[in-house]
Amino acid sequence: MSGLSTPYAADARAAGVLADPPRRLGAWMLWLAVLVFGLMGLGGYVRLSGSGLSIPEWPIINGSLLPPMTEEDWQAVYRTYHIVIEGVDPEQHYEGPAVGVIPMERFQVMFWIEYAHRFVAALVGIVFLVLFVQVVRNAALRRRYGLRFTWLAVLLLAQAILGGVVVKSDLKPEMVTAHLGMASLFLGLVVWTALQMLDAGRVRRPARPYPWAVAALSATALQVLLGGLVAANYAGHFMNTFPTMAGYWIPPGLWSADFEPALLNLFHNKVLVQFLHRWWAWVVAGLVVALVWVSLRTPAISARGRLLLRAVFSVLVLQLLLGIATLLLQVPIALGLAHQVVGFGLLVILVAITYELRYAPAALSGS
Repeated sequence: MSGLSTPYAADARAAGVLADPPRRLGAWMLWLAVLVFGLMGLGGYVRLSGSGLSIPEWPIINGSLLPPMTEEDWQAVYRTYHIVIEGVDPEQHYEGPAVGVIPMERFQVMFWIEYAHRFVAALVGIVFLVLFVQVVRNAALRRRYGLRFTWLAVLLLAQAILGGVVVKSDLKPEMVTAHLGMASLFLGLVVWTALQMLDAGRVRRPARPYPWAVAALSATALQVLLGGLVAANYAGHFMNTFPTMAGYWIPPGLWSADFEPALLNLFHNKVLVQFLHRWWAWVVAGLVVALVWVSLRTPAISARGRLLLRAVFSVLVLQLLLGIATLLLQVPIALGLAHQVVGFGLLVILVAITYELRYAPAALSGS
């Protein structure tokens, strides 16, 4: 590639950015984002299906990194799960139904769901490591993206450790939500970095609607965390009415004295987390609608920006409908998973819109 061939070339040279944007590396970063997105979807399925503790050990499985290969191996993992998680020994004889003992066939399904989650997590780590090495080995890339990739590496390592903490804590809601939040942050940074690498040397020139994008993105990120608390507490399985909560606009029990310290209400009070998730959704909706309205009225917005703005409005409407349906139908797995995945999609689109408005051409910035 001999040089820049975009309207931003002069600005790029003046800013001293890379003369040859690393588009191939940016494309690989997009593939990494796809992998992370899929991993987050798998994580949602793990939670909704109750498979998160089917492998109570981390990172090994009864002394091995490989899944069970023989009937003896399966029996060992099956017994470990029941003793550690359910507190029963499936090999004991019971006069009646064994309380806490699940059939082997069901356990195997749960196991493979959790194992797939761990396998894709390992794949994400491998792909990122390859990309990290590519950046470190290239002096120009290292100067431009070295610090960013270092932060991504720290995030990925912390996320892997936090995954083990989630298992060891028996899926405490605050740990599950922190795991989700860190994954969302990592995904957002990967998407942002990919867009920077794919673009031909855009320089910072924030457009007027940029603060609206930041506000909408921040509100959506908080809503994802609130959704994680709802899922981790199984809070969507009660008060399944809309628009009120069991007939109340402000239900009783929003702040309970049963939780010590009182701040645990924010993480464990099912009434409170559902209430916050319900009503914050409308704050998100208002901010996204305002962002779309203001941005589309801005002169000379890019074709990509217009496409993203129309997409985010459609995804927002779909997400609201999915949320209401999921609640009214008491969280069937398919609907619950769709609600989570579309929520992640909304977050990614808002990251892209925020990037578009942050690195905008002069006509869009109003400068």
